[in-house]
Amino acid sequence: MKKFCDGFLWGGATAANQYEGAWNLDGKGPSVSDMCTNGTHTNPKRVTTVLEENTRYPSHEATDFYHRYKEDIALFAEMGFKVFRMSIAWSRIYPTGMEETPNEEGLRFYDKVFDEFDKEVGFNYLRGMHLNDSKKALGTHVDRHDSIGEGLIGKAFFERLMRDSRFDNMPLILETPDESKWKEEIAWLKSME
Repeated sequence: MKKFCDGFLWGGATAANQYEGAWNLDGKGPSVSDMCTNGTHTNPKRVTTVLEENTRYPSHEATDFYHRYKEDIALFAEMGFKVFRMSIAWSRIYPTGMEETPNEEGLRFYDKVFDEFDKEVGFNYLRGMHLNDSKKALGTHVDRHDSIGEGLIGKAFFERLMRDSRFDNMPLILETPDESKWKEEIAWLKSME
């Protein structure tokens, strides 16, 4: 068997809207994902403006990492992972996207998650920014692949998230789809360093 190069990081990745659950607990605001219904090959998923009775919204329960994070982290350690890329549900920290101060319950949840990773396996972290998270409260249904600064949240909200010192030690991974804006967006991100 071939050996991985030195420095290779074996790890995993998750997306908050697919694994956290607890969509409306401890001050979390609804995101666009929380308004997205289940779908099939014959019945496509939809984004609704209000919750519909007898309709499944997968992000509401997801895999319930919010309540089962200790068990899940133990499984990551058992698999020998050395790095974990997780997205943070920014609507758990800034429920509407308009708050001046973060939701302390949301911060407490992520503090517990990071503490558990440190205790169990001493992970390296990569944080991800889900660009449409929290936009539900702002009345937009923007495609998740919008570039930075698109939609109502815009650059001011993104800058507030990026300047939160609690996340200073985690490198940022940002997925942005519009190649024609990459140069401009990279320059803007560097201006926040």
